[in-house]
Amino acid sequence: MTGKKTLEELQSEIKKITINEVEKLNKAEKGKTAFQEFMTSLQSSTVAIKRKEDDLKENIRELLSVAETEKSHLQELNSQSLEPQRKNLKTDIAKAEKQKDDIDKELAEVTSTITHKKEVLKDMQNRANFSNQETSASISRIRTEYSLYSKLFSIKWDRTVPDTHIKGCILLNIQHRSGEGLREYVYDSNTEDIKMR
Repeated sequence: MTGKKTLEELQSEIKKITINEVEKLNKAEKGKTAFQEFMTSLQSSTVAIKRKEDDLKENIRELLSVAETEKSHLQELNSQSLEPQRKNLKTDIAKAEKQKDDIDKELAEVTSTITHKKEVLKDMQNRANFSNQETSASISRIRTEYSLYSKLFSIKWDRTVPDTHIKGCILLNIQHRSGEGLREYVYDSNTEDIKMR
């Protein structure tokens, strides 16, 4: 051979490039959809966590108020020397303090979850931005190659075929545009077969 590629080699390269780029495009679209679903779920979770955090803060305020009331009652009872009531109040205060501690732990866990979700969100946004940039670059490159191959090889694309096929004509004899040099081809992506007619 003289170093020039044959028509079949060029067709094979075009086929490989087209299939590769279509696969990349499909993967990028799937990733974008998954990211959007994740973002919707994350936003819903964040709203629910915020509501839970507000409820917990309100419970803490109520418990602190109850604890203060109980403490003042206990001091009053101490002054009256009512030992049985004093013991009951101490028990109630201990329970209220335990509930407060439990709520504080839960609030800390919720805060940690929110922080983690924000980090995950930021990471997903960075990935989405990178994916969008990569997709844009791929689409631009595919369009350039499509235009280049169309011009270099006088390819006339047939856009009436299903998405699983690539069909068109290649003008083999550029000097004679009478139709004698035209050979039609059909590419089937299911079987990865090119048929020349």
